[in-house]
Amino acid sequence: MDGERLGGRVSATTPTLAEVAGLGEHRETNYVVVGRDGDDVVTLYGRGGGSSWSVIAADVDLETAEEVRLWFELTQHYGGEASAGSHPLGHVPTPDRGRIASARAISLVADWIRLRGLEYPTLGLKADRFEAGWSVYAPVDIDESDPMAFLALPVGRSVFMVSDLGRVKEVPSSIPPPQAEEMFTAEEAIFAARPLRKRSWSTSGTR
Repeated sequence: MDGERLGGRVSATTPTLAEVAGLGEHRETNYVVVGRDGDDVVTLYGRGGGSSWSVIAADVDLETAEEVRLWFELTQHYGGEASAGSHPLGHVPTPDRGRIASARAISLVADWIRLRGLEYPTLGLKADRFEAGWSVYAPVDIDESDPMAFLALPVGRSVFMVSDLGRVKEVPSSIPPPQAEEMFTAEEAIFAARPLRKRSWSTSGTR
């Protein structure tokens, strides 16, 4: 997943899904990024595990596209075996020492922010639990009953995912929370399994 560019195509019109799939097949890649010259937003297309192509993320910035591509790669092209009908990246075992407390997750994020000199609040942080750990963020006054309320977050205001193993990852607020949690859970499943089973996985084409 090093972002190697395999080739491109220039057109005066927006390509169709068939044209995108054709380019991807020709370049032997699982991903195609489409964007207008001089524009900061792109649309990411991907080939799923069943070989069908679809839009993965539409009209997002490059950082978000990279995050979504990682999540898609892990959930669609990871080479592990499923157990009891579930995907190997869909569940993270609880560490031997148990789950970390919300206060500890907030403390790790505050340290992360200070260490990197980020312009992000370190006081009043809130932590929400999900399967692989905690989602830590500076709360804003939004309507929690609105499923699109995350769009009201200040521009550039990130969310920090903290695993029970203590790993911290900054996630752009442009990624919907459920999707960010799925991405992080998939990554953490690999981190948790890595000491026990050494696997290698790669993406053909754009990596």
